Amino acid sequence: MPLSSTSIVSNDKMNIFTQNEQLNIISSEEIKSVTIFDVLGKNIYSKENINENSFTVSQFLNKNQALIVKIVLSNGQTVEKKVIF
Repeated sequence: MPLSSTSIVSNDKMNIFTQNEQLNIISSEEIKSVTIFDVLGKNIYSKENINENSFTVSQFLNKNQALIVKIVLSNGQTVEKKVIF
């Protein structure tokens, strides 16, 4: 994926987008944790105790892959989104 490409997944409470080889998450609710899985279900990234409304992940070795992003919000809600990175 070229550096200028952007892929966006959004709803009224959350935006997930890739830009400049980073995965960005912006939420109206505070983000408690983020876990990222590949399509085979392998956990490839996990971060706890974020406690922010935005979060950026830039630590991926493989590009051009489908990912499942699981986000746990401070209100206990879990959001799962599929993105292409």
